[in-house]
Amino acid sequence: SIIPPRWRDEVEQVAAQHGADALATRVLKVIALCVDVRDLTLDAHNIAVLLHAQMGGESIEADVAVALQTLVDDFRIELGGGGYRVQSPEGKSWADERNAITAQVRDTNRLRKQLLEGPLGGLTANVGRTFTVELTVGDEKLSKGDIPLVVVEQESNALDDLVTESRSKSNGNRIWWTHTLSNATQQALEELHKSQEMIHRRQVSARGGTDAELVAREKRLAEEWEAKARRGLEADLAAGRVVFLGRVDSMPGGDLKTIGHKIVEERIPEIYTRLSEFAASLKSTDALLVLRDASLDGVPSALSAINLVVLRPTGKEIETK
Repeated sequence: SIIPPRWRDEVEQVAAQHGADALATRVLKVIALCVDVRDLTLDAHNIAVLLHAQMGGESIEADVAVALQTLVDDFRIELGGGGYRVQSPEGKSWADERNAITAQVRDTNRLRKQLLEGPLGGLTANVGRTFTVELTVGDEKLSKGDIPLVVVEQESNALDDLVTESRSKSNGNRIWWTHTLSNATQQALEELHKSQEMIHRRQVSARGGTDAELVAREKRLAEEWEAKARRGLEADLAAGRVVFLGRVDSMPGGDLKTIGHKIVEERIPEIYTRLSEFAASLKSTDALLVLRDASLDGVPSALSAINLVVLRPTGKEIETK
């Protein structure tokens, strides 16, 4: 065969993974066959030309670009000065080591907390006054605040115990934001952990050459997986449920920070039922005005708003009940 055995094995593995007629398999065959052709740059355009089925057919360059990125992410090929080529032995060794890493539950939980702490860690809500949010993700408290908001992974059809817990007096101010992780989000978190672990292992020793290139590529891959994990978490939490005071509520709209803000803000009046009284705009001199004004006509309207001064048929009076 004109294709070296190692490259042929790569083609067979990709065919088994994606299908013998899949575009990714056909692209890898072209690269393996043409990599040594002089003055032929194996980029997306030229590979698409080589795979073009007929003169009047539509260009497949965009599809080829997607297939190339898939093969790069799978560590099957790499991009060099002459275009794409089959992965080097060093790159293959890197891929084998990376694939051997298994993300534990604690690893994905740690990443989930890190990614949620950014948009949700500094939440506040303004209802009469400013309230801060005490954020807990899973079983770890990430910030202190006035109102506890607990982000917990829980199936929407298994909330009965949580609903019962939310009815207790000690949980009268606690809000649960429940959600499940989609398969895509779980994969993104696992792949992000693999990338971070490989960078941690190799960054110190990678002072130049192939190792430095592989570390740089892994960093780019980590950024991509982190972005996918962020988008996935936002979608998963937006599809969740809110458990509060013995009931299950649907989610408001918006991005992650906006949703968190609305979840807390909408429930503050139920937590602080006399908020309008405590949030009244009063001055230290208002008490003197009450004592000096026999008719109470000149006292601030805020005193009426908190029902300290009431209007009766005989005129304004101080409420003593």
